[in-house]
Amino acid sequence: MSHRSAPRSLAPLGQTTHASRERLNNAGIHDPELIMAGLWADTNKPDLNNFGILPVQLIAHQCNKHCKHGEHAYSKLEPRDVQIISAAIQWLATSAGRALYTKFLQELGTTLEYRPDAASARKVAREKKHGSR
Repeated sequence: MSHRSAPRSLAPLGQTTHASRERLNNAGIHDPELIMAGLWADTNKPDLNNFGILPVQLIAHQCNKHCKHGEHAYSKLEPRDVQIISAAIQWLATSAGRALYTKFLQELGTTLEYRPDAASARKVAREKKHGSR
């Protein structure tokens, strides 16, 4: 039985702008920005069984001469593109970002329901995984 290591994220935690990285470095395990950045990093890990196009690739993609007839050729990601995209995703977890997203959902006629029981369960799971800070 061969052991394959988990694939690395194309947008790893901490590969962001300087200011965003500083906020992550000072964040506790329950900080919304750290949670968002971790989710973003996990979302951009190739699946071992399916090497499809990942969100960071879709966002950063610019068509080139190799993109023809609706088929896209995805080139290597530029580190600066990953940093800026990751910083923007992380920003969505700030109070200003959450306010913007809440307004967006209101415009759609949708609301988010905060469930303290689910939030508490996630908090306990994070503490078990990372230790209490």
